[in-house]
Amino acid sequence: MSVDRSWMKRRINPDDGSVTQEFKDGVKESLEFAFNHPRVVGRMKIKCPCFKCELLKLHKRDAITLHLYKWDFQNFYSTWYAHGEVSTPQAHQDDVTNDGVQGANVNRYTDMVIDAAGPELRRDFTKEAPNPDVLDY
Repeated sequence: MSVDRSWMKRRINPDDGSVTQEFKDGVKESLEFAFNHPRVVGRMKIKCPCFKCELLKLHKRDAITLHLYKWDFQNFYSTWYAHGEVSTPQAHQDDVTNDGVQGANVNRYTDMVIDAAGPELRRDFTKEAPNPDVLDY
């Protein structure tokens, strides 16, 4: 897979709002890489790297393609580490500078924990009223 990931930042054509051909070609190449990796050969579904799914949901190739066209990649996912790609210095640099923002933090440990624990780890934690026993304190 190509080291140049600049296509990932050019998803939408500013003239007409459509998905650029460059982005479509990059998505196709990336999915070919992911689905042909020895870890997943023969599987029908892989983790979806879109902004909405955040590598927590498994989808087929066509669904992932549509998700990426619609919602883009999750932030800082220019190296497909959850899909068998080994980090390269250039890819890491793209992660760190993300659209020119210096000092953007990437917590790969969080990603590893979520990958290991699965989607049930990421719950919607909502505020609850304290139980009555605690209110006495």
